[in-house]
Amino acid sequence: MSSVVGTPIPANSVLVPAGAPGPPGATGPAGPPLNVKGTVATSASLPTSGNTVGDIWIAADTRHGWTWSGTAWIDIGLIQGPSGATGPAGPTGPAGGNAYTTTTNPLTVPAYGATTTVNVADPGFLVLGSFIYLESAGGGPDLPGILVVTGISGNTLTLLNPVQPS
Repeated sequence: MSSVVGTPIPANSVLVPAGAPGPPGATGPAGPPLNVKGTVATSASLPTSGNTVGDIWIAADTRHGWTWSGTAWIDIGLIQGPSGATGPAGPTGPAGGNAYTTTTNPLTVPAYGATTTVNVADPGFLVLGSFIYLESAGGGPDLPGILVVTGISGNTLTLLNPVQPS
């Protein structure tokens, strides 16, 4: 027995060269419509019920699309368009330094884990989650100290005294 590229050829066989390619096949049926449903945190968060063939969810952690086949989720790869053009430079920001404001009413530092409200002259540079260092206040535990901005409404701040470290 002989072989060509590892395929056994029986004895007394004749090799015939390949013929010309055949005509193209018929067009297949249209696929299901694709329906991008939204984003989930991870592929483990894909919905387990209520899915329709062609539903697509994008996993935020990998940016991969996942499509429902009717019985299972199939990873269809990275869903990302081309890079966009670089945007124009933004305006120059104000000079740095210590930002500060003054209260317009007396402030008493709340107990650990509690909040208080205070009116300030200029809350414009503060955002939720900002830490405020108090140089002085009208009373309360452990002055000076640090409070956290948990609310801003006009010139009124809601401040939290973080839980005392152990």
